[in-house]
This record gives sequence, C-alpha cells and structure tokens, in this order.
Amino acid sequence: MANADVKRSINAIRILKDVNERVLKSSQLWKDTKRTNEHYSNLFTLIEKLNNSWYPFCRLEKTDDSDDEIDDSDYKIDDIDQELIPDISK
Repeated sequence: MANADVKRSINAIRILKDVNERVLKSSQLWKDTKRTNEHYSNLFTLIEKLNNSWYPFCRLEKTDDSDDEIDDSDYKIDDIDQELIPDISK
C-alpha cells in the first residue's frame, strides 16, 4: 500500500458520519497496512510502544473530589476530525 493509498483511505474514513464505522474502518486500515507494508509496520510498532509507555501517565484517575472533574467547556471540537481537544485559549 503506497502513501497515496493510505492518505486516500484516511480521507475516506474522515468523511464517515457514524463513529462506530469510523472506528471499524480505521482499525481495518491499521491492520491491513501493518500486515502489508513493512515501513508502516515498523512505524505502527513504534507508536504502540510509545502509547504503552506514555498513556498510563496521561490517564485521569476518577476521584471523589468534584473540583478535579473535567468540565466539558474545557474542551472544544476539532472541526477536521470531530474530536474533543483541550481548549488552551482559556
């Protein structure tokens, strides 16, 4: 799978409206690309290693303190990917 093919696939996934379908198609693309392309496979392996070492430190733990809870107004929706991202303008 060439870079242009991957980019086309990603763009096709981005326009999907159903979140479940986006997740499914993203997962399929990830697995297919990892299986068929050595360069991307090495990159995906590196990303997985980084995720495994990074995310445990980033996860928020649920506490009983209401002051520690995240307010939805602290986030805004990214128009391109329709994902919540921190609103650093505050």
